[in-house]
Amino acid sequence: MLKASFIIRVFLLISIFIFPFLSCKEKKVPLPEIRNGKMDLRGNTILNYRAIPLNGSWEFYWQKFLEPGSKPKEDKISYITVPSPWGENSLREEKIQHKGFGTYRVFLQLEPEKDFALKLNIIGSACVLYVNSKPLFSSGKTGKSLSESVPFLKPAVLFLPRSPDGSYELVLHVSNFHDKTGGLWNSIYLGSNEQISAMQKKSFAADLFLTGSLLIMAFYHLGLFILRREDESTLFFSFFCLLLAVRSLLTEERYLYELLPSLDWNVGLRLEFLTFYLGFPGFLWYLQAIFQDIPYWAFAKVLIYPILGVSLLLLLLPSHLFCYTLYPVQIMALFAILYVLFIMVYALAKKLKGAKVFLLGISIFAIFFLNDIFYGMQLIHTGNYSSLGLFVFIFSQAFSLSMRFSHAYSVSKKLSGTLKERNQELYLLKENLEVMVHDRTRELAVAKKEVEKLNEFSRLINESVDLDYILKQVYRYVFENLGLDILWLTLVNEQENFLYAYKWSSPDDNPIQEEKLKFLKNYTHKLEPELGTLYYTYKNNQILYIPDVRENVDETRDVYLNHYNQKKIRGTKQDLKIVLSGRLRTIIQIPLVLKNRVIGILNLSAYDKQIYLDPNQLQSLERFSEQIVGVIHNSHLLEETEKAKKLAEQEKEKSEKLLLNILPRDVALELREKGYTEPIMHDCVSVLFTDFQGFTKIAEKMEPAKLIEELDRCFSYFDSIVDRYNLEKLKTIGDSYMCAGGVPISNKTNAIDCILAAMEIQSFMLQMKKDKIQNSLPYWELRLGIHTGPLVAGVIGEKKFAYDVWGDTVNTASRMESSGTPNRINISGVTYSKVKDFFHCEYRGKINAKNKGEIDMYYVNGLLPEFSLNGDGKTPNETFFIAYEALKNS
Repeated sequence: MLKASFIIRVFLLISIFIFPFLSCKEKKVPLPEIRNGKMDLRGNTILNYRAIPLNGSWEFYWQKFLEPGSKPKEDKISYITVPSPWGENSLREEKIQHKGFGTYRVFLQLEPEKDFALKLNIIGSACVLYVNSKPLFSSGKTGKSLSESVPFLKPAVLFLPRSPDGSYELVLHVSNFHDKTGGLWNSIYLGSNEQISAMQKKSFAADLFLTGSLLIMAFYHLGLFILRREDESTLFFSFFCLLLAVRSLLTEERYLYELLPSLDWNVGLRLEFLTFYLGFPGFLWYLQAIFQDIPYWAFAKVLIYPILGVSLLLLLLPSHLFCYTLYPVQIMALFAILYVLFIMVYALAKKLKGAKVFLLGISIFAIFFLNDIFYGMQLIHTGNYSSLGLFVFIFSQAFSLSMRFSHAYSVSKKLSGTLKERNQELYLLKENLEVMVHDRTRELAVAKKEVEKLNEFSRLINESVDLDYILKQVYRYVFENLGLDILWLTLVNEQENFLYAYKWSSPDDNPIQEEKLKFLKNYTHKLEPELGTLYYTYKNNQILYIPDVRENVDETRDVYLNHYNQKKIRGTKQDLKIVLSGRLRTIIQIPLVLKNRVIGILNLSAYDKQIYLDPNQLQSLERFSEQIVGVIHNSHLLEETEKAKKLAEQEKEKSEKLLLNILPRDVALELREKGYTEPIMHDCVSVLFTDFQGFTKIAEKMEPAKLIEELDRCFSYFDSIVDRYNLEKLKTIGDSYMCAGGVPISNKTNAIDCILAAMEIQSFMLQMKKDKIQNSLPYWELRLGIHTGPLVAGVIGEKKFAYDVWGDTVNTASRMESSGTPNRINISGVTYSKVKDFFHCEYRGKINAKNKGEIDMYYVNGLLPEFSLNGDGKTPNETFFIAYEALKNS
């Protein structure tokens, strides 16, 4: 009998493999979302490698079927979150009911002249989809009342017609008067034709695989019951499997509707509910048949008979009423699962046969079943997977039985083999005692000679610390004494986790092509399972010995038997590539171990011939491989190599970080690739200057360390603000700070970005001033000036690079700062013309600026009321960001 711990480990491994596929339908990666009924994916590459859900806020018109292409007034437009049932949403503080009708609409902007497709899951409970004013899909018949609508739940894959400009208007009419839940509660997926088709095929394949498996097990157990009717457990188990097989055809892709296109919606929905309801009585009866005389069976009856009664009621009520019977059944189902787990613990405590495996299997199944319940209650959005959970449970039962038979067979075979060996030995001992003694004496003489050769070899390699010399002696020994004509030493780079070839030795007349020989001599590969047998040797720290790689265990040419420990090994494409390149037939891999770490692998092979070695010869190879490890250690080969590589990588990383700290990323990349950068003329850049008023007087009274600390605190915070608003810091000169927006990459929002940054810098300095006054400390007051115009940007210097800007715009921006007032943001008339639609500004008049004459200047008092939260003029609201994005993308 196999140990229970081994069985548990096997099923835990199965669970670990399966659960990642159920954790969520998509990886939690940032995805574009629909905002206010619009989504623009032009220039976004996400559709090149995956389909995306059209989640977000769609336009929604309750109790109205909006005509495609119509343009309702702004105050008539509402928004609803997709995916979500109607009952979870409200419109103008009034909760939406599950029964009714409405229109969803969204505008998509995709790449023009490309093929796209949609994958629709079920929509409750009737719908019509229009794409660019043309009907593309319908499920059932939509209507404005119970009598007008015809329900139908049908997933679909829809191929969108090409749009010359990439614009799509999706209008979805939905009505629900028959089901307990209405609306668009599943995501609609958008992707290329190939991506969407692949999603549907995978889902179909999974459903059919599960259905087929469950049907096979159902009929198999039914056959067992017919042959042995006294065991009712097989009948109940067959009934249970059949229920879930039918259910798997009615959920997810609903393949039964493809097999039976004329199947009525009411019949299909009743079957879906009925397979769920009857599953609990069937399983409880099966449990009672497996573990007879279980306690508290009366409690199980309290659950079974009400569920049977609800199932009968399900057949009599109309669809818009019987769907509400799901809630009480789900509550009873939770109690049923708790009861089953209690019985399992009871069986485990009483050490009933098969309890451990049954408990593990049923626990996994319970988790899957709970997923179905929560999914049905719209608490999670994973999908229905109870059929898959049942498959795991069925597999656990079959696995337990097969292990028992396998163990019994193994014991019988082992005893039979042992008995045969003993009889053979007794017979030989009786008939050929003298011959055996002679043969044993000859074997001992041969072994003595081999030991002498090995000792001589050991003496030779111990006299030298030259690794190449040692490898030459090893090659000579294995070639002359064992017939192995290839030696290949591969070493491990632990820092970067890869294996690389260090030495290759073979006869001068080897039959390997020059190109393939070069591949083997320069071989390198990451240490991962795809490395094949080399990874097996490295990971398990055991000798690998395959006398003939052309022989295999299961005739698939990728499973081999390690003759050293009789374990099967799965080969990979890397193994095949190495074997074919070197024309290898015999393979011996010996791990080189230093301080419990595998630092390399000694590979010994033979061309086109089988070499059979006995255990003593393999142990001899293992012993002198230990001496090779000592030589490698003494020569510090690995240590020096790793140090040099690590140092080079560190220097390279340090250099790249320093360059990125000095220059903008795009400029740094251009400088690294070309060795120089081209100066660029920018037509519209906003330059921001700040300066502390009275800095010199206050600085004279402060200690140098305190002064630097205060400046660093201020400028570090300025840096974080500048980075957040996509500005480029240019320099600091004493107490002056300079940055710009619109460089090195031009944009249309640089003036707005500069003012937002200036407002946040101003708030920070005002808070510092307040704190200083409360603590009776001297404080600084800040002047801020901004001007917008053309300038030239580029890199100067050869040893110390600096990214800077030049032009009259820079000088004017400096005059804006010097002509300003402490704690106020002073901007030029040019800048004002670019931000007047966003900010409330105060005209100062024409102010004389040094060397510039009179210039129109404005104070920025804050955001316009309609663009700020609560009209405070400081914090942008959603309306601001909509207008900002519109300007940015115009």
